[in-house]
Amino acid sequence: MEPSRHGTGGRKAGWVTPATDVVLYGADPGGAWTLGAAVTMIVLLAVVNVLGVTNGIHAALPLLKSTPGAHIVTMSSSAAIYGVPEEAMYSASKFAVRALTEALSIEFEPYGITVCDIMPPIVHTPMVANQEYAAAVYKNLKDRGMTAEQVAHVVWQAAHGNKLHWLPSPEVQRFARAHRVSTRLARSVMKRMASHQ
Repeated sequence: MEPSRHGTGGRKAGWVTPATDVVLYGADPGGAWTLGAAVTMIVLLAVVNVLGVTNGIHAALPLLKSTPGAHIVTMSSSAAIYGVPEEAMYSASKFAVRALTEALSIEFEPYGITVCDIMPPIVHTPMVANQEYAAAVYKNLKDRGMTAEQVAHVVWQAAHGNKLHWLPSPEVQRFARAHRVSTRLARSVMKRMASHQ
């Protein structure tokens, strides 16, 4: 415990127990993530998107355990519903984040920690707008994306909610339903979304 300079905060006068209510993990080094990319870029993607999230959760866990009602919110992607052509490695990294989220939601339940992920479609950010190479799915669906502010609103809801997967757009919700009905149907939809024609 550390001496408090900001009052008691409802705790023992003069002391504050370190606490963390919510942690949000999401990162992407940017770039084109096909299997034709340089191996160093593929490794960078895995390290940032998967190990970055894992290391962050590991570092915050002691504080989260000591905070009633703590939440971990990870930034997965709609690319974790069905693999995205020309973004295979990016998609695989977001599947890993989704799997980590699902597993930890059970593993951390005894500590009272809620774990969830956000699975947005394309998010309109300068990084996405200024990509050197854009997969066909980005070109075909760019008008159906979300703003960073819209995603931030969903993150706020997730930090106060109890759902496991947050699918923040109607298109993502429909695609997830199609995948639940049939992987063959989801594959057909993805082929259309990722077509260069």
